[in-house]
Amino acid sequence: MTEIDHLLLDTIAREAAALVHNLLLAEAEQRARAAREELAIAARIHNGLMSITLPQVPYARIQAKTVPCLAIGGDFYDVVALDDCVCATIVDVSGKGVPAAIVAAILQGIIHAQLHGGHSLPQIAPWSIDSFACATWANTQPW
Repeated sequence: MTEIDHLLLDTIAREAAALVHNLLLAEAEQRARAAREELAIAARIHNGLMSITLPQVPYARIQAKTVPCLAIGGDFYDVVALDDCVCATIVDVSGKGVPAAIVAAILQGIIHAQLHGGHSLPQIAPWSIDSFACATWANTQPW
């Protein structure tokens, strides 16, 4: 090969390497954008969970505070005042991001529905929530 052939091949190789590098950068940016969008969705779900208004009762002062970690997940608390008692729940859903936030939102709905349906918190915890979690886990397994 002549010197011109070598220079031409070298130029083509550099251009190809630059194209591959740019493609890898674009793919990394796309993954980062998707991760940011998922985090924003999870944050909206989580903020909805934590936007509860704590009940006011004449026989107790109820206060709560959450300190979020860096990742959004399925952790939440809730307090429901019924006619004869106040029920407090603290939930830690395993995992982070949108899946954990969705599971937490569903669990919060189950807890509210069961409490307002006349079930006590000790009745709800071992039955509905464990059943829901097991059914959800079983449905996500590949086998």
